[in-house]
Amino acid sequence: MTHSASPHSRPLDAIPEMPRRPGSARATARRWLAQGSAWLALLVVVLAPLPFGSVEPAWVALWCAAMAVSLLLAGLPALSRAQTGILLAIIGVYACLLLAVALQSLGTPPDALRLRADALLAGAPGATSSQRHPLSPADLGSSLLFVLAFCRLFLLGTDEAWSRRVFRVVAWSGLGYALYGALSFAFDPSHLLWRPKTAYLGNLTGPFVNRNTAATYFGAVTVLWTILFIAAIKRGSAGGLTLSERLWLALSGRDAGLVGLLFGALLCLGATAATGSRAGFLLTLAAVALTTLVYGRIGLGPLRRHPWLVAGGGILAILVLEMLAGLVATRLHLIGLDDEARLDAYQAGFGLVALRPWLGWGLGNFEAAFAAVRPEAAGLTGVWDRAHSTPLEWAIELGLPFAVLLGALWLWLLGKLLRSGWRTRLPVIIAGGVVGLLGTLHSSIDFSLQIPGFAVTFAALTAIGLAQATSTMKTRSETIGLRGRRRRRPDNARPLGRPS
Repeated sequence: MTHSASPHSRPLDAIPEMPRRPGSARATARRWLAQGSAWLALLVVVLAPLPFGSVEPAWVALWCAAMAVSLLLAGLPALSRAQTGILLAIIGVYACLLLAVALQSLGTPPDALRLRADALLAGAPGATSSQRHPLSPADLGSSLLFVLAFCRLFLLGTDEAWSRRVFRVVAWSGLGYALYGALSFAFDPSHLLWRPKTAYLGNLTGPFVNRNTAATYFGAVTVLWTILFIAAIKRGSAGGLTLSERLWLALSGRDAGLVGLLFGALLCLGATAATGSRAGFLLTLAAVALTTLVYGRIGLGPLRRHPWLVAGGGILAILVLEMLAGLVATRLHLIGLDDEARLDAYQAGFGLVALRPWLGWGLGNFEAAFAAVRPEAAGLTGVWDRAHSTPLEWAIELGLPFAVLLGALWLWLLGKLLRSGWRTRLPVIIAGGVVGLLGTLHSSIDFSLQIPGFAVTFAALTAIGLAQATSTMKTRSETIGLRGRRRRRPDNARPLGRPS
């Protein structure tokens, strides 16, 4: 039996396509490019610590190229006046660095120190004073990577969801590196990744070569996990639990989520202690205490009502320090807090600054300049291819004007972060401020910020913190506002500790 076709029916292939809105395909492409750009930048932040701290020029070049591509593909978000000012200030100071390097390349007449060294060595056959080496792309690579990473993560951090995502990804990747470091230190301490380990055989260094840089990195990650733990306790507070009940759930193991967060914080703190770095571990303890003070805001009232918490916390802290900080305690007992060789080297470095205060000795020329004034104490122990003080090395290589300019800009940005973190109690801002303070203080007596693997992480956390600190948004993802008042929370916001 056949049916005649309805005059209103038509074959499927004859149905016309729905007209697309003009520009919808282009908008979709731009959105996908922006997403890919963001994930590329985040991938660099995660992987930069892995290949031995990315100290080799090839890795620096790769990360610079990736960050540059990410910046080119990223759309420019709407920026507040303060955010625009921060970006322009960072770019302006880097332009000043390039200007200083250009002026240095014009050449400077030999100073009295170099003339005296040449005179003393004139009678020795084949002996010459250390000479200035020509500028290479590697000398500018680390600073360029820092600026690219900071600018890209600052733009990404203007989006609140992405700032929290960067926070969590850095926390989890740092935990992974701490776990790798612990397993490697326990079962194969003679190797660092795929290479034989030639230094710090008795210390945990994770993916880094230097134990002090590793301590600062794991200390920064400890701060992140401390914030996640406190955030989980605060969520319990919103459910009506008291302080003692929340802490009891964490310490008794009855809340798996709290136990996991506490484990993450203690593992990263243990990795910091196992590096054997005195300054790194002590500054990490101070950073954790500052984080608890600013974000926890527990105050003295609950502690007076629950004295057993104070006693129990003190006993737990002593046990943790006894178990985890053996290497640090040994070094403090043998060496103490001060280091005579380093102090003598600093004094010699100040002498170099006095000889060339305006333009310095040239970018990347610290080792050559320091060889002429190296004190005997520094010659007996330690490697002095760096000044072991980043601000001092800036002044030696680039001159006092640039070092003062860069230092003033960074202290201004750091102060803005710390003030905003205290005022708002937002986790991303607190993390940026505390990690910024930790890295700044440690780099004043060492060179952790000159290691690209840590510098990228440092730039990422401080950049997203500054982006949120200068945001004009009126609503935040934090549930509890200043002085315990509830603040309005957008419908699509999630707590920091939960995946989006």
